[in-house]
Amino acid sequence: MFSEGAELPDDQLSDFLSSALSGINWARHHSVESYSGIFWALTRLVGCYERLSVLYEGYAATKADELCYDAELEIEHLLVRLRVLIDELAYVIRVCMPPAIRGLSQPKGPGPLQYRQFSIRELLKFVRKHPDVSTALTKLLENNRQDIERFVSRRDDIVHFRAKAIIFRTNTMRVGFLDSRLSTSNGAIEHTDLREFIEPALVWVWRFMQSDLVQYFREEIAVGSLEFDSVGIGPHKISMPGSVRLKKLLNTKCRSDERSDVQD
Repeated sequence: MFSEGAELPDDQLSDFLSSALSGINWARHHSVESYSGIFWALTRLVGCYERLSVLYEGYAATKADELCYDAELEIEHLLVRLRVLIDELAYVIRVCMPPAIRGLSQPKGPGPLQYRQFSIRELLKFVRKHPDVSTALTKLLENNRQDIERFVSRRDDIVHFRAKAIIFRTNTMRVGFLDSRLSTSNGAIEHTDLREFIEPALVWVWRFMQSDLVQYFREEIAVGSLEFDSVGIGPHKISMPGSVRLKKLLNTKCRSDERSDVQD
């Protein structure tokens, strides 16, 4: 998955999704439309990851309480930004589909189409009710439903139901979440190492957008539901604050998965 990125500079990653979307748009409109909302959301999410990593490393060295206060706010910020990115991905799925689909609304909001919004929950409900409309879409969302709902629900708990992140001060930062639904009856709060919470989230959403979603578009192109025409530009690349750390994480995870496959 990340083999092409191995030859890029340390601060660049291959952006297969942008390459796929450019070819789809070129075939449909003979123009390269911008889905800058994805890049906007991704840069802010990765920025949260970078800041949390710095706080985590600083705490390991100093055990300073003020770093924990900052981390509690930053982890909530990360979950909000993760939901924004997921919705931006839902938006590009929807706008590449026919405008009129029974049981599925269009992006909503004022102004031009590119500034409107579309919720991932709309797509999740749609494929549950109409799984045969697109087998590729149903596979994409059902294979990722558990992670999508876990992160979206956690964000909703924070934004709408007064949940909060709590940092537990041990040898490392550990994070748990408190509200009336997430806490247990005896008052105990489940918590995990901060890195073990945020790093799997980053790996999952990257693979969702750069592997699973790209494969969805490939399958739709193969059956003729979408047209594709090479634009003559690309492959696309991403560079942003935090991309060096993210690239190391992705490559480390990829190598770990390869070792697991060999052992199996």
